[in-house]
Amino acid sequence: MLGFCLPFANCSLYHTSIVRVALHPSNKSYNKVIMSEDLENKYLIQFKSNISGFHRDAEHIVIQNIETKKFDNTVNVFVEDSQTHEIVYNFELRCEIPGTFFRGHTFLSNFIVLGVEDYVYLYNIKTKESIMHKLIGYFDNFFPNPDFLIIGCDTHLIKLNTLGDIEWISDKLAIEKISIKDVNENTLWGSGNWGLPRGWEFFNLSLTTGKLIKENNKSEGSGGLMRFLKKIFSQAAF
Repeated sequence: MLGFCLPFANCSLYHTSIVRVALHPSNKSYNKVIMSEDLENKYLIQFKSNISGFHRDAEHIVIQNIETKKFDNTVNVFVEDSQTHEIVYNFELRCEIPGTFFRGHTFLSNFIVLGVEDYVYLYNIKTKESIMHKLIGYFDNFFPNPDFLIIGCDTHLIKLNTLGDIEWISDKLAIEKISIKDVNENTLWGSGNWGLPRGWEFFNLSLTTGKLIKENNKSEGSGGLMRFLKKIFSQAAF
């Protein structure tokens, strides 16, 4: 499988009162950039599965493309104003797995960011435009930062900038799950699960390029134990 991930140009966005085609907001400048911490304090987000209907005062938004439109199952995401407790947005997203647990949410700049299965959706609350990124494998987790967003898939990491554009896609770092340990100005430290017998293995990435800085032969968990046992048995005299 090729290691790439691109936004879908035929992503469509619908409102109860307005129908419009979502435009990619790349190369645009905004008068005011809302900090993700502000959105996190302002909104509460809750996922619901296969719930139809509209909240009377909520903005109903369906984000889909040709691929996701074929899926039979629906995930509704309700965005609640933390002060008034009113539902202000009702996102409707399609998924393959009923009640899928490959899902999560975060905030980035002006965006509400939603991860569902092998897609990440970004909705700009200022411009009312959306972006879809198809992932490499299933969505696992978000690692937010005010200046960027790291998306964790089961095998790769992806970095987005504050415009929602992809800055880099890492090499394959695992086969099951990736954990980020720490991030500083230049380096991202983490580990990836390669299954038995390798187990969890550490890695260091350049935060600028997403390339491996140093391969660390140390490992966590069963992989390191298996290698230790193999070494002992290979040295044993029978």
